[in-house]
Amino acid sequence: MEDSADSSEMLTGILIPQVFPIIINNLNVSLNTLLDWRLITHEIQLAIDTMIEEESAFLYNKSTNVKKPAQIPSESPDKTTNGSRLSHKIIQKYVFNTAEEVQNFLSHFGAPSSSSSRFFSGPKKMTINPFLTRSVYLATECEGEQNPKVVNPCRILMLETFGYHIRNMTFHISGTLLGDSLIHFRALLPLVPNIKCLKIVGCAEDWVDSEEFIRVVVRLPELEKLELLDISNFTEEFSNFYDKSKFTLNELLVEKYGSQLTTLICEEALFKRENVGKVLNSLPNLKTFRLSPVTHSNTLLILSEVEWPVLEELELWGDDGSGGNYDPFSDTVFGQDFIRAVNNFSASLVHLKLHGIKLISQEALSWEQQPDNKEDHNQLELSAMPRLVTLTTELSNIHINWLWNTIRQNSKQLEEVTVQTFSVSNGGLNELQREFNMLPKLKRIVIHCKYPDGESQAKKIVLKRTSQ
Repeated sequence: MEDSADSSEMLTGILIPQVFPIIINNLNVSLNTLLDWRLITHEIQLAIDTMIEEESAFLYNKSTNVKKPAQIPSESPDKTTNGSRLSHKIIQKYVFNTAEEVQNFLSHFGAPSSSSSRFFSGPKKMTINPFLTRSVYLATECEGEQNPKVVNPCRILMLETFGYHIRNMTFHISGTLLGDSLIHFRALLPLVPNIKCLKIVGCAEDWVDSEEFIRVVVRLPELEKLELLDISNFTEEFSNFYDKSKFTLNELLVEKYGSQLTTLICEEALFKRENVGKVLNSLPNLKTFRLSPVTHSNTLLILSEVEWPVLEELELWGDDGSGGNYDPFSDTVFGQDFIRAVNNFSASLVHLKLHGIKLISQEALSWEQQPDNKEDHNQLELSAMPRLVTLTTELSNIHINWLWNTIRQNSKQLEEVTVQTFSVSNGGLNELQREFNMLPKLKRIVIHCKYPDGESQAKKIVLKRTSQ
């Protein structure tokens, strides 16, 4: 009987983590119901918490084009599950824009200094995790604070008590005196030692003197688990951007944590700095790079010279990238500079994503590559990408011979192609269907139409390999 009971418990422990995500994603489970289910057994609580944490990490990572910090993350992936929607709702519970919101959170869980609280085994030590999503959004200078130069003790207390549970952290830095924000940022960052994903959002309108900046930044803490840095929504604006005596927080964050980062998400402003080469080459383990927007050929030239030997995912957005909306009329067009940039990573690339990036025709590329020295007839060609599994690009680029012929001939591992277009005809769909004959491992082609013929809403069409 004991063996049977043990086997039943073991089977339950195995099945619950697999069954509950399916139930949650296929039934219209409410948030309150989900939270009630957590109280049934420890196994169910663990299964639900794991699902929420994983969904949150996915949402957090994908929501890179949101401009309004209070909405983070405001956009869900294309295929939104009920688990994703519930995780999204829970994430909003951990957005702290005001001192009052922080105080309410502390009050809800009891004062950490209270020795009678059942949540704490000692002063400022918590034995349960109040952050179901492991994700927190915090303004470095909360609204309602009387003295912005002094870090609010409630925020310090919250992170001292709960901070080690946090895996995904967003800091909103703002104000006209970045020096004050830096002091707050520097005081709070060490209190989240286990974060894997760090986002900086907001806008720094004024700058501090170089020596003061260095004094603050050189004391940035070690964050041994940090893997992802997202600075794509943090804008640094000051009177003379090219003043070499000025430092940017973005540069120094990349340099400080670069050797351990596997993902960097940034905007083009970083590429305009004098030391950009040194900064970008401090990322030897980078696997994913997202850049938005790409508007200058010089940016691609810099990418063609960086040393990222293990880069697997390259995602570039055109002029429309910062808003996250596909613009079929985007005029961000590139040729040989694009080829040089992609060739730099061709041996390791697994995912290539081009949003709003259009490529010039074969004829235009040939003209662009006319050598000054007429005796030099070698033309730049796109290198083979033997590891490429997914490709995202404009439909018009599929018709560019120098791109698509190389993919057909040398990317035999390709499994999925996503194309973006204004509209597509039945003839165009038939042409795309024939690509399955050219690429043996291609499983599906996804077409995102902004305005399909005769329709007013966006549409997604999925083509799959037909049985022979």
